[in-house]
Amino acid sequence: MHFIKLDISIEGGSFGIFVEDGHGNQGIVTVPATPAPQDQIAWHQQGGISHRTLIHFPTALLRPALSSAAVPGSAAGVPLVCVGNKAFVAGQQDRHHREYFNIDTGKAEKVALDDAVLFTEWAVGHVVDGKFEEIYRYPLPGTS
Repeated sequence: MHFIKLDISIEGGSFGIFVEDGHGNQGIVTVPATPAPQDQIAWHQQGGISHRTLIHFPTALLRPALSSAAVPGSAAGVPLVCVGNKAFVAGQQDRHHREYFNIDTGKAEKVALDDAVLFTEWAVGHVVDGKFEEIYRYPLPGTS
């Protein structure tokens, strides 16, 4: 799992995940700080990265808020998609091309949304002295 924090100058910053699409192209899925409308999700950036500040968290963990579980089609924003024991985040390059990226591997995979549970709230952090220390929360508090 390769989480990165971007734009630390803004409150809460923005967040991203290193990914590889189905054609072997590497990039970053950037997650906005606020929930997006139903038809928008995180953007999959390829080529150059437009952010000046980039902090890598190689040992980061992702924790969904269990109370935010939703069924496919009902969740706006950037839901965490869980199918079986795998977690995914969706990224799109344009309005028509959407891929689901495995949080553990960063690689694009086909996802059967009929078998999925979505979480509209989740946090990324790491364990320090046995306690989960939050690095990023989606959505940022007070923005949903």
